[in-house]
This record gives sequence, structure tokens and C-alpha cells, in this order.
Amino acid sequence: IYDWGYASGGFMADSKVDGGVEFGGQQQFITRNSEVSAGCEYKHGAWNNVLVGSKGEYHYEPNQLSRTTDVVFTERIAEKPYIMFEEAENKYYLMVPQPEYNKKGISWERYANDSTTQKIDFENVYVADAETSTVATINAKIAEGKVVV
Repeated sequence: IYDWGYASGGFMADSKVDGGVEFGGQQQFITRNSEVSAGCEYKHGAWNNVLVGSKGEYHYEPNQLSRTTDVVFTERIAEKPYIMFEEAENKYYLMVPQPEYNKKGISWERYANDSTTQKIDFENVYVADAETSTVATINAKIAEGKVVV
């Protein structure tokens, strides 16, 4: 998370931490919807920490002046869409997770078998380019029924 330079803060989400984290010069750090394994130690920096919808807790070095705010659940969240390749089908899909409420912990382990995540064949996706895609092109793709990203 650092290279012993200066950093004001950091963010980690939907992650599983097994070994520990060295904050370096971070002054504040937020961890959202992650799992922190028992015995993970957080070293250096990060005087103010926030855990939101995460499982586990921060364990600090002795004499480390850190404070943690623990928000038990993420009230509502819509994880970002992602691309998945189905090797058996030799196809790409755009995966669109549905909004979640009162979420705690990671989600990526369950997305592969989650029937609530929308699975869109990439044949039905138009990837817009900020430099070349015009408004007319994007509107035409939407009219064709394409999903625009």
C-alpha cells in the first residue's frame, strides 16, 4: 500500500486479507465489504480506520495510536459490472450485479453462482469509446437493444 512516501489515505473493497497490511504513511483508511482473517496485523500509519460491512477486525501493533469505526453493514451498494469469460462456451459475458442491502463481507466468491447477477452475452454489448463514439452511434446501439458500456 505504500513505498514509504507520503499518503493521506487509502481504500480497499471486496477483498480478503489473510496476512496483514502495512499502511505506511496513510493517515486514514477505509475497508468496505471485505474479510479480515483473525491474526492479521495492521502496521504503521493509518490513525483513523473505518470498517464498513466487513467481517473481522483490525489488530494493531503494540503502542500504535489507531482508532477504528466499525459500521456493521453497508446499507446499500451496487458493485460495478465486470467481464467474465466462460471457457466451456468460449464466450465473454458482461456480469451486472444487482443492488444489495445490508451487505456484510465479500461478494466475488458467490457471483459465479449467483442467479441474481445479470449475465449479458457480449454480442449484445457495445463498448463506447470516448474519442470515436458519437451520440448518434450510441443512441443507435441502444435502439438496437445493445447494452452500452
